[in-house]
Amino acid sequence: MQRLLLRFLDRTPESDSSIRMLRAIVLLLIGLSVGVGAAAADIYLHRGIESGAEFPYVLQTTGRELAINVDLMAFPPEQIEQIATVLENNGYRYVRQSFSWSAIEPQRGTYDWTRYDQLVTAMAEHSIQVVAVLHDSPDWARIPGQIDFPDAPPALPSDFSIFVGQVVKHFQERVLYYQIWDLPNRPDRWGGTDVIATDYLKLLAEGFNAARSSNSEAKIILAEFDPMYSDGTIGADLAFLRLLYRVGVAPFFDIATARIDGGSYTPYDRQVNSSRKNLARVILFRELLDAQGDREKPVWMSHFGWDASNSGPVTREEQADFLLAAIKRARAEWPWMGLMFSWSLLPDSGVPAEAGYSLLDATGSRTPAFTDLSEFSAEGSFDVAPTGFVPMDSSQIIYSGNWADQHLNRRTFRTTAETGASATLSFRGTGLIALLRISPQAGPILATIDGAPIPGWPLQDGASFIDLESFQAQDLPIALADNLDDQTHVLTLTLADKGQLTIGGLVVSREPPLLWPVIVLILIAFAIVTAGLRDLVYYIALQSRVLQQRSGIDLRPALPKLPDWQPTRRF
Repeated sequence: MQRLLLRFLDRTPESDSSIRMLRAIVLLLIGLSVGVGAAAADIYLHRGIESGAEFPYVLQTTGRELAINVDLMAFPPEQIEQIATVLENNGYRYVRQSFSWSAIEPQRGTYDWTRYDQLVTAMAEHSIQVVAVLHDSPDWARIPGQIDFPDAPPALPSDFSIFVGQVVKHFQERVLYYQIWDLPNRPDRWGGTDVIATDYLKLLAEGFNAARSSNSEAKIILAEFDPMYSDGTIGADLAFLRLLYRVGVAPFFDIATARIDGGSYTPYDRQVNSSRKNLARVILFRELLDAQGDREKPVWMSHFGWDASNSGPVTREEQADFLLAAIKRARAEWPWMGLMFSWSLLPDSGVPAEAGYSLLDATGSRTPAFTDLSEFSAEGSFDVAPTGFVPMDSSQIIYSGNWADQHLNRRTFRTTAETGASATLSFRGTGLIALLRISPQAGPILATIDGAPIPGWPLQDGASFIDLESFQAQDLPIALADNLDDQTHVLTLTLADKGQLTIGGLVVSREPPLLWPVIVLILIAFAIVTAGLRDLVYYIALQSRVLQQRSGIDLRPALPKLPDWQPTRRF
């Protein structure tokens, strides 16, 4: 056995050809195995990660500050102002709130806006935007047999269409985000019966068309779907979303949502499986939209969190760490991820099983999670734009001078004709793309990053000079910088002379992390496969007699022995 092993390792021409063939096969198998391992490592480490520079860009319509689910109607009217103050002081900029159809239109054609006007106004005064969830049909709109189900769909979708049109018309710019229904794939939220995809699509389409007719800037959000099947297994949400795409849902929503329970896994668990309860499961929603040609639409987490109740899988301290880490991971790796709504502010008395997800306990006391998220916001972390598209009305962009809004193709543009007017963005990433308008009226701009000129552009007054004047008006992505250090940078764009500067958005890019383990494995696999192919080619050449095997020729013959002799003594 030892002799055979030595022959196998012998690389001299005398090696037996069958041993050489065996060695080639072994090396190729090992190399291919390492290559497969590299591919598996790449998928595990980088699945769902995008640089943000991929075109078409995911067109975020909001910033990505703190967001939370709050049932404001559960508070007395006199406490709404206090709640709004608490949310603002702790960094929250978006609340997801139920808008009850039955409360707003208790009788056909009769509308009561009192409570909802109060809460929308209070939130707006504290710089908080409301995301309205439209559901909860009134008795008069339901099928008589579904009278006991408040979330039963209306007998006539046109009734819902009228209601949506009135809501959007009433609130106009005060509320721009509307989610159509809540958990419709649960029988108790659909009149006690299993929902049919085409039935929900009819309701969604009616709501979409009515909302856009009342306000062309309104954004329609696909309903949140329950991930749980009736038997307790996971995957019902993705299955229903696939059915909706089959029946043509794509034109009738702007934003998709996911309900994500982190289960017992950390936010950095990278296993992606539809039946696995973890944060990475949201990647499947992105992949589904991408496969359906909807890659420009963002995904929001309408609920996300970890259960820290006595029977839950995590402690309150772990919950705090996980929520903060989840936000950091999404901001760095997922430019397609929009708002992430923490599960709830307070425990819902109607759903005691979800009490462990709330950020305040039943007495209203702060949990560690509420404290940590508030401190993260207070540190200015949300003042720095993360990877991906940054809309022009994002709080991370600071303007000087006179700027005006333009609304085109459901996007907000900012434009100025004031020489010296500037827009400044703090961002974290390795590159930056600006969506700028070139036109006959456009003027030149000066650009700096961290106060210095951007390499590759002409210089003027210590900044990079970019002339946007063109005979034809177009909105173009212009790559301003790449290969930056992965840290916080500051971009400033200034109108340098007469003309106009119009910006349609900024895109922060970031090279995917953790590439070196994959690169090392690929290089090792390449070296091993090359060695195996060398042996294989040599073996084939010998077998086809392209080369002749020099068997039997002793390339190291013994040296001749000299006769005994002694040198002659010299005197």
